[in-house]
Amino acid sequence: MSAIHPEIGRRAFESLPADEQEFWESVRHELPGHCDLPDLHLASQWDNSGKEAWYARYDVLPNGRCTPHGPVDPNWVSAALGGLPDASKSLYALRYFMKKTTERIRKRDVAEAARFSGSLAHMIQDCSTPGHVMNNITLNHLFPARGGKLVPLHSTIDFWPLPPCGVKPKPALLGRSVEEAAFLLNETLLRNAEAMSGDIVPLCQAIQRGQKKAVDRIMRKWNGESVRLTASAWHTVFSLAHRRIPAEQQRRFSALDLTRLPMVHEISPKFDRRKFIASGIPFYDCIYPECDPARSRLSTDRIPFEPAVNTSYDGNGTAIPSALLSGGKRVGGHSIAAGSYGVASFRVPGKLYSEFDVLAGVHPDSESAAEVTFAVWCPEADNPLLAIGKASKEADALHFRVRLPRQCHTLCLLSAGGNSRLSVVWLNPTLFAAN
Repeated sequence: MSAIHPEIGRRAFESLPADEQEFWESVRHELPGHCDLPDLHLASQWDNSGKEAWYARYDVLPNGRCTPHGPVDPNWVSAALGGLPDASKSLYALRYFMKKTTERIRKRDVAEAARFSGSLAHMIQDCSTPGHVMNNITLNHLFPARGGKLVPLHSTIDFWPLPPCGVKPKPALLGRSVEEAAFLLNETLLRNAEAMSGDIVPLCQAIQRGQKKAVDRIMRKWNGESVRLTASAWHTVFSLAHRRIPAEQQRRFSALDLTRLPMVHEISPKFDRRKFIASGIPFYDCIYPECDPARSRLSTDRIPFEPAVNTSYDGNGTAIPSALLSGGKRVGGHSIAAGSYGVASFRVPGKLYSEFDVLAGVHPDSESAAEVTFAVWCPEADNPLLAIGKASKEADALHFRVRLPRQCHTLCLLSAGGNSRLSVVWLNPTLFAAN
């Protein structure tokens, strides 16, 4: 997105409330351009400008790493060239820039605040464009040169312009503290990255075929999201710096729908199913870990490999509304759904959230009356099994309301038993903020 960082910054600035625009008035012409600072820092290595050290002040993090240009893997390599995203790395960077900007605004050091907010915006914008959220070597192999013509997909996506009008979203507060705002922004960016991967195929096909309207439609969506999140981040640091969090906003953050967060994607011993079995959850063993590793996302048929969000599926793979029996009545809502064996894991900092509430059971339209064991698990806790129970499609759903240990970082929703002729559902999973 290197060609349009300043344009996204300008649109974001124009979306801010009048009093916030007034605060930035002395740097209003520089602020959009500061969204380019991390790219300018990289370019200073070879352009002989002599400004590498100056740019580094606004691009290099305290740990010596540069601002992430999109999601980064465990080695800080950007997704465009690396592996699976490591949420802790991008959270570290977002937290740093949000804290730095908030401190500078509070001191009314407008020029410095603008530069750090530009680097914050750059990271948000790179995490909001399809060319930066997946490995570009894979992208090249998915869409090789055709008929002797190579289309540079990454740069075409990066340089795709914003429409001249119509992209001016209303900024929203991202959290009541730097810690909360950075966490929720990071989770939003990672969730968006997964959603963008679903647009990669139609987007790149449209680019190769010269179908401008189709490219416009997809890029307008994500560039618009980039403007919205940039404006929201600037609005948030300004509000935090001035300690202006309205009461209704305080209440809005008191509960969080878990389905708003992306599931953790990790292969790790902390998801070893033998630990589940030892706690009385009738999971199957990791007999062949090279083919079926211990992992944070798992679903057997009907929904293979990973659980589904806000939908269930029947035996023919047709989407059906998620539902459970509660109090003898059929109820619906936001959901996580899986096959009879399932693991759905989420990042849930215990310092931010103190309780978790959910209904768990077997979808009443399942073709089997087999019983399934449900459990809520936190691998970081001294006693990781937070709740357990059994249900079938003919029984009322279980209702779990559990306290989250402060050392909790991961929450796993586990299901085990049954067979391939049923679907399990976690309905209206909700986190409650710590006091």
